[in-house]
Amino acid sequence: MAATVQTLAVRGFHATTADEIVRLAGTSKGLLWHYFADLDELFEETARRTLGLLTEAVASSIDLRAPAPAVIRAAVRAAAALRLTHGPERRAMREIVQNLRRADGELRFTQRDLDDLYTAQEAIVRRGQSDGDFRDDVDPRLFAVTYQGAVDSMLDHLDANPDLDPERSARVVADILISGVATGRGG
Repeated sequence: MAATVQTLAVRGFHATTADEIVRLAGTSKGLLWHYFADLDELFEETARRTLGLLTEAVASSIDLRAPAPAVIRAAVRAAAALRLTHGPERRAMREIVQNLRRADGELRFTQRDLDDLYTAQEAIVRRGQSDGDFRDDVDPRLFAVTYQGAVDSMLDHLDANPDLDPERSARVVADILISGVATGRGG
Protein backbone atom coordinates (compact mmCIF):
# COMPACT_ATOMS: atom_id res chain seq x y z
CA MET A 1 0.00 0.00 0.00
CA ALA A 2 2.93 2.36 0.64
CA ALA A 3 4.08 1.76 -2.94
CA THR A 4 0.53 2.43 -4.13
CA VAL A 5 0.48 5.75 -2.26
CA GLN A 6 3.85 6.77 -3.71
CA THR A 7 2.89 5.77 -7.26
CA LEU A 8 -0.48 7.53 -7.12
CA ALA A 9 1.09 10.66 -5.65
CA VAL A 10 3.65 10.89 -8.45
CA ARG A 11 1.89 9.40 -11.49
CA GLY A 12 -1.79 10.02 -10.77
CA PHE A 13 -4.69 7.60 -10.81
CA HIS A 14 -4.89 6.87 -14.53
CA ALA A 15 -1.14 6.33 -14.98
CA THR A 16 -0.75 4.05 -11.95
CA THR A 17 -0.32 0.41 -12.92
CA ALA A 18 0.16 -2.84 -11.03
CA ASP A 19 3.56 -3.18 -12.76
CA GLU A 20 4.71 0.16 -11.34
CA ILE A 21 3.39 -0.64 -7.85
CA VAL A 22 5.08 -4.05 -7.61
CA ARG A 23 8.31 -2.65 -9.03
CA LEU A 24 8.38 0.06 -6.38
CA ALA A 25 7.34 -2.41 -3.65
CA GLY A 26 9.97 -4.92 -4.70
CA THR A 27 7.44 -7.73 -4.93
CA SER A 28 5.56 -9.70 -7.58
CA LYS A 29 2.16 -9.36 -9.16
CA GLY A 30 1.34 -12.83 -7.88
CA LEU A 31 1.79 -11.65 -4.32
CA LEU A 32 -0.19 -8.49 -5.03
CA TRP A 33 -3.10 -10.50 -6.45
CA HIS A 34 -2.90 -12.92 -3.51
CA TYR A 35 -4.02 -10.07 -1.24
CA PHE A 36 -6.15 -7.99 -3.61
CA ALA A 37 -8.62 -9.10 -6.29
CA ASP A 38 -7.75 -6.17 -8.56
CA LEU A 39 -6.41 -2.61 -8.58
CA ASP A 40 -9.77 -1.21 -7.52
CA GLU A 41 -9.68 -3.28 -4.33
CA LEU A 42 -6.08 -2.23 -3.69
CA PHE A 43 -6.99 1.43 -4.22
CA GLU A 44 -10.03 1.16 -1.95
CA GLU A 45 -8.08 -0.45 0.89
CA THR A 46 -5.23 2.04 0.40
CA ALA A 47 -7.70 4.93 0.68
CA ARG A 48 -9.28 3.53 3.84
CA ARG A 49 -5.92 3.02 5.54
CA THR A 50 -4.62 6.37 4.35
CA LEU A 51 -7.70 8.15 5.72
CA GLY A 52 -7.01 6.47 9.05
CA LEU A 53 -3.38 7.55 8.93
CA LEU A 54 -4.28 11.17 8.13
CA THR A 55 -6.98 11.24 10.80
CA GLU A 56 -4.55 9.85 13.38
CA ALA A 57 -1.89 12.38 12.36
CA VAL A 58 -4.30 15.21 13.12
CA ALA A 59 -5.82 13.68 16.26
CA SER A 60 -2.48 12.76 17.80
CA SER A 61 -1.28 16.34 17.67
CA ILE A 62 -4.15 17.88 19.63
CA ASP A 63 -5.45 17.72 23.18
CA LEU A 64 -8.97 16.40 22.74
CA ARG A 65 -9.76 17.31 26.39
CA ALA A 66 -9.27 21.03 25.70
CA PRO A 67 -12.34 23.27 25.28
CA ALA A 68 -14.10 22.58 21.98
CA PRO A 69 -13.06 25.86 20.30
CA ALA A 70 -9.40 25.12 21.12
CA VAL A 71 -9.78 21.57 19.76
CA ILE A 72 -11.17 22.90 16.49
CA ARG A 73 -8.40 25.49 16.17
CA ALA A 74 -5.73 22.86 16.85
CA ALA A 75 -7.32 20.40 14.42
CA VAL A 76 -7.43 22.95 11.60
CA ARG A 77 -3.76 23.84 12.28
CA ALA A 78 -2.78 20.16 12.31
CA ALA A 79 -4.68 19.58 9.07
CA ALA A 80 -2.86 22.50 7.43
CA ALA A 81 0.43 20.91 8.49
CA LEU A 82 -0.51 17.71 6.59
CA ARG A 83 0.43 19.58 3.44
CA LEU A 84 4.06 19.33 4.53
CA THR A 85 4.05 16.19 6.67
CA HIS A 86 1.82 13.90 4.58
CA GLY A 87 1.85 15.33 1.07
CA PRO A 88 2.07 12.03 -0.85
CA GLU A 89 -0.68 10.48 1.26
CA ARG A 90 -2.98 13.44 0.66
CA ARG A 91 -2.29 13.42 -3.09
CA ALA A 92 -2.91 9.67 -3.31
CA MET A 93 -6.09 9.99 -1.30
CA ARG A 94 -7.36 12.77 -3.56
CA GLU A 95 -6.55 10.71 -6.67
CA ILE A 96 -8.48 7.72 -5.38
CA VAL A 97 -11.47 9.65 -4.04
CA GLN A 98 -11.87 11.67 -7.24
CA ASN A 99 -11.36 8.79 -9.67
CA LEU A 100 -12.23 5.36 -8.24
CA ARG A 101 -15.65 4.35 -9.51
CA ARG A 102 -18.10 1.50 -9.09
CA ALA A 103 -19.23 -0.64 -12.00
CA ASP A 104 -22.21 1.70 -12.50
CA GLY A 105 -19.85 4.68 -12.95
CA GLU A 106 -20.64 6.30 -9.59
CA LEU A 107 -17.78 7.41 -7.39
CA ARG A 108 -16.86 4.71 -4.90
CA PHE A 109 -16.13 7.12 -2.06
CA THR A 110 -18.87 9.40 -0.79
CA GLN A 111 -19.69 11.27 2.41
CA ARG A 112 -20.92 7.96 3.86
CA ASP A 113 -17.31 6.82 3.93
CA LEU A 114 -16.53 9.65 6.33
CA ASP A 115 -19.19 8.69 8.89
CA ASP A 116 -16.68 7.74 11.59
CA LEU A 117 -14.79 10.99 11.08
CA TYR A 118 -18.01 13.02 11.18
CA THR A 119 -19.15 11.22 14.32
CA ALA A 120 -15.93 12.14 16.13
CA GLN A 121 -16.26 15.77 15.00
CA GLU A 122 -19.91 15.82 16.11
CA ALA A 123 -18.84 14.75 19.60
CA ILE A 124 -16.60 17.81 19.84
CA VAL A 125 -19.46 20.07 18.78
CA ARG A 126 -21.84 18.46 21.28
CA ARG A 127 -19.27 18.96 24.04
CA GLY A 128 -18.94 22.61 22.97
CA GLN A 129 -22.71 22.94 23.21
CA SER A 130 -22.80 21.23 26.59
CA ASP A 131 -20.04 23.53 27.88
CA GLY A 132 -21.89 26.59 26.59
CA ASP A 133 -19.21 27.52 24.03
CA PHE A 134 -21.33 26.65 20.98
CA ARG A 135 -24.93 27.54 20.21
CA ASP A 136 -27.52 24.85 20.92
CA ASP A 137 -29.27 25.40 17.59
CA VAL A 138 -26.22 24.22 15.60
CA ASP A 139 -26.66 20.78 14.03
CA PRO A 140 -23.49 18.86 14.98
CA ARG A 141 -23.52 16.70 11.81
CA LEU A 142 -23.92 19.73 9.58
CA PHE A 143 -21.04 21.43 11.39
CA ALA A 144 -18.87 18.31 10.94
CA VAL A 145 -19.60 18.19 7.20
CA THR A 146 -18.98 21.94 6.88
CA TYR A 147 -15.78 21.71 8.92
CA GLN A 148 -14.40 18.89 6.75
CA GLY A 149 -15.34 20.70 3.55
CA ALA A 150 -13.66 23.89 4.75
CA VAL A 151 -10.48 22.04 5.76
CA ASP A 152 -10.34 20.13 2.48
CA SER A 153 -10.83 23.36 0.51
CA MET A 154 -8.15 25.08 2.58
CA LEU A 155 -5.71 22.27 1.80
CA ASP A 156 -6.53 22.42 -1.92
CA HIS A 157 -5.99 26.19 -1.83
CA LEU A 158 -2.65 25.78 -0.04
CA ASP A 159 -1.58 23.13 -2.57
CA ALA A 160 -2.41 25.48 -5.44
CA ASN A 161 -0.63 28.39 -3.70
CA PRO A 162 2.48 26.96 -2.00
CA ASP A 163 3.70 30.44 -1.08
CA LEU A 164 0.79 30.94 1.35
CA ASP A 165 1.37 30.59 5.07
CA PRO A 166 -0.47 27.46 6.28
CA GLU A 167 -0.61 28.78 9.87
CA ARG A 168 -2.34 31.97 8.77
CA SER A 169 -4.72 30.03 6.53
CA ALA A 170 -5.57 27.69 9.40
CA ARG A 171 -6.21 30.65 11.71
CA VAL A 172 -8.61 32.25 9.21
CA VAL A 173 -10.51 29.01 8.55
CA ALA A 174 -10.78 28.24 12.28
CA ASP A 175 -11.99 31.80 12.95
CA ILE A 176 -14.69 31.45 10.30
CA LEU A 177 -15.85 28.07 11.58
CA ILE A 178 -15.88 29.01 15.25
CA SER A 179 -17.47 32.43 14.76
CA GLY A 180 -20.39 30.72 13.06
CA VAL A 181 -21.19 28.55 16.08
CA ALA A 182 -19.80 30.38 19.11
CA THR A 183 -22.08 31.70 21.81
CA GLY A 184 -19.68 34.55 22.46
CA ARG A 185 -18.52 32.89 25.65
CA GLY A 186 -15.96 30.55 24.06
CA GLY A 187 -13.80 30.56 20.98
